Amino acid sequence: MLIVQLSDLHLHEYPPTLTPAHCITLIESEISRLQRRREPLCVVVCGDLSYQGNPLIYDIARGFLVSLRERLGNRATLILCPGNHDCDENAPAGSEFAAFTSSASVLGQYAWFGNAIRVATRTAHGVDFVVANSTFHNDHLYGKVDTTQLEEHLIESARRRNRTVLILHHHLLPREARGRSAVWNADDVYRLVLEHEVPLILHGHIHEDAPRIANWRRGALIGAASLFSLGAENGFNIVRFGRSGARRLWVYRYNHLERRFDRKSVFVRPWR
Repeated sequence: MLIVQLSDLHLHEYPPTLTPAHCITLIESEISRLQRRREPLCVVVCGDLSYQGNPLIYDIARGFLVSLRERLGNRATLILCPGNHDCDENAPAGSEFAAFTSSASVLGQYAWFGNAIRVATRTAHGVDFVVANSTFHNDHLYGKVDTTQLEEHLIESARRRNRTVLILHHHLLPREARGRSAVWNADDVYRLVLEHEVPLILHGHIHEDAPRIANWRRGALIGAASLFSLGAENGFNIVRFGRSGARRLWVYRYNHLERRFDRKSVFVRPWR
């Protein structure tokens, strides 16, 4: 399976050299180059489709995703995860994101999240994509995962004997010494990941210039750059995911002078 990892769209603004339409053309070209015959394709967006929960920015994000799906046809499964900018602190937790994903124009999506539902699973091609809403506590300053619900979903995934990919917005590894924006209870999340042998974690939030990659026993964590944010090194990732987990990673960073994505191939080698 090919997994295209996008994050932090922040489509309230974007570089003049990287319009959404041009970006879709470049992403589709890379997928066509890498995708093997009959290889399943999944596009994962690790949060921050909007900006401060603004409905107008959601409309722009909807247009981007609809155009991307149309370009990819029936090849791709689309998985969306909420980020801190997909929520309005003055509204019920997750309400804007729930309304967006239940929109008829974003086919295949549905309203997962609210005050009671904080983790959801979407199954595609024998892989359980377990999506944790790390913004459910409605505080923009840090992430938090409902580990009780996460454990329930991981147990159910193990019962079905499916491979598992954990998706969340906030990063689990602190970015700076005094940083607060990581997942507050990351140690409990890691305990569940190791206990249930989750082979892959995908996240966003950090707008990282260099890809953030960490390995553990039979598993890997991969962070994504911001796709469109001004002032950031824009990019995305493509992961080849198989029976043994994530085995290959392609990291893309946008070259504004050449108006193309430069590609770097990275082998993911979990320690044994």
